[in-house]
Amino acid sequence: MVQIHPLLPSTSFPTGTCQQVGGIMSSSGWAVELTGEPFDIDDLRRVLRFPFDPWIEDIASGGEPNPHMRHSGWAQFTSVSDVVADAQRIVSHINGAARLLHSDYRPVGVSNVVRFHADGRREFILPAVTGHFNVTLGRVRFRAEGTVGEGGFENGDQPSILQDWLSVSGKSDLVSDLFIHLDRSDNWFDVYKTMEIMEKIVGDGRRLKRVPSLDGQEWKRVRQAANHFRHAPGVCAAPNNPPSLEASVAFIRACALLVLGGNAWDRFEVANQK
Repeated sequence: MVQIHPLLPSTSFPTGTCQQVGGIMSSSGWAVELTGEPFDIDDLRRVLRFPFDPWIEDIASGGEPNPHMRHSGWAQFTSVSDVVADAQRIVSHINGAARLLHSDYRPVGVSNVVRFHADGRREFILPAVTGHFNVTLGRVRFRAEGTVGEGGFENGDQPSILQDWLSVSGKSDLVSDLFIHLDRSDNWFDVYKTMEIMEKIVGDGRRLKRVPSLDGQEWKRVRQAANHFRHAPGVCAAPNNPPSLEASVAFIRACALLVLGGNAWDRFEVANQK
């Protein structure tokens, strides 16, 4: 069930022009509110910036401005359900990819929808969706302020590394699945599944040795441990001195950074993965 608020009064603009919202020119299209801890949303603001897809924009709906995600591709949608479905897909990728940038990242979710009309009006819609919300105290994340980070997102001259990853995940089922399983890799099944997907990305398990800095011996040990613990007792042998789940999760996230960067992409044809 979808609740639609009446169109809010606003200044009319000629068709095809933009309206200034939160410091960003908002053309016709859609925005989806993000829910989660301000701590994590603030970090996403830094790496999801206009004019590259997706970006975060603060939009007021009768009160304080709230963070909303926008994507230029949504302009083609006419249905709220299509917008919400695609937003949930993108957020699932964000939640997996962001864990590679910050180990203490907590997932965000989607909530209300805003539709921007060509004449400058805004329509606020409350779809029946459930988002993530986590409360975790005591997290501290240090940054160097005023610097240009990887991907140049501070000065907006090129997409951030997260926006690059999301662009690839929209074209590749393998990378899409990788981020989805990274998001929920707090168990042995998803650890193993994540490793299988990375092996497919580089071609097969034997080609992992071509990924710079990836520890092949540790890969074998973690993979065997994940295969052992995801099965019933006695089905698969455990390695000597098996790693803990926590250590294994940290290892596969580090490996994912290596696989997603550098020379690994030279062997990965995105167009052939869809």
